[in-house]
Amino acid sequence: MKKNRRTLTLLLTLGALILLFAGYKIAESARIQREAQEAAEEAAKNAKVTLINCESREIKAISYQKGKEAPVSICQNASGLWVSADDSTLPISYQKANEIATALAALSASSVVHTDNPDDEAYGLSDPAWTFSATWAETEHTFVIGNYSDFSGCYYCREVGKDQVYLIQDTVTSSFGLTLKELTDSGVFPIITADKLVRVEIEMGGETVTLEGVDYEDALVEIGHLLQPSDYLSHHVTDETKLQYGLIKPRATVVYRYEETVTYTDSEGAISGSTVVQERTFTIHLGDRVESEDGESVTAYLADGYTFIYGMPSSAADTLLSLFSAHYQS
Repeated sequence: MKKNRRTLTLLLTLGALILLFAGYKIAESARIQREAQEAAEEAAKNAKVTLINCESREIKAISYQKGKEAPVSICQNASGLWVSADDSTLPISYQKANEIATALAALSASSVVHTDNPDDEAYGLSDPAWTFSATWAETEHTFVIGNYSDFSGCYYCREVGKDQVYLIQDTVTSSFGLTLKELTDSGVFPIITADKLVRVEIEMGGETVTLEGVDYEDALVEIGHLLQPSDYLSHHVTDETKLQYGLIKPRATVVYRYEETVTYTDSEGAISGSTVVQERTFTIHLGDRVESEDGESVTAYLADGYTFIYGMPSSAADTLLSLFSAHYQS
């Protein structure tokens, strides 16, 4: 009898242990499942949603507009070169265009506001702060950026023609800060520093003066730094534009003669170590004083080897002319 009781007690204890272990396994399974679900929800919350499903090289046209300002539109021509969409003769810097395309291709949202009928006015999308578009696979996709969300620290964004409203970081708009003129590939001028400058020749009215030495170096180098290719007046150098800016018969011609140290490379492109100093020239022709788009007084000029008509501050041009006069009269 006692033996039967001990057996029953052992069986009851074993049964309790089995139930306890089963309960533990069920609770553990529930905990693992709950944690997995929470992790999935957190991952979904933090997941980035791709807005532009293409690579930067696939983007063939870009347009962006801040508020009601005039849009900036660029595209690739048949040769794959970036040009203004409104004037195919205006070249666009490949590097700057590629930087914008790269930023657009990487555009993603931190989360999505699910709605079938988005209230554009509530999100600030009816009067957007920015509108931008990109063309790839022969299809143009246009997006609008609206209000800033203090809660998420992001901006609302929607693709025109679709209902989903996204939350995106503002970093994309930093790529849209350049004007069309700043995007233009208007050339790169040589950097003529004081240690490179040899002499400057100024020709006016058939007379030429040569300026050398420290008396003129600082002033002329400073003037050289004011000659910025982005400050162009026209990208068409024709008889008509040359006449318009007084460049058929320039008022003066200025020749900067400077030295450049050139390092040679071998046939495979490796630096050979041998260098040579070469004398080079940078020549500009001064035209008329005109008013720039900003209302500033500028002097038009041509630079040999370049296909733009540029403008320098008239004060810089006046300094060049006064240097000629002072030297010639002495």
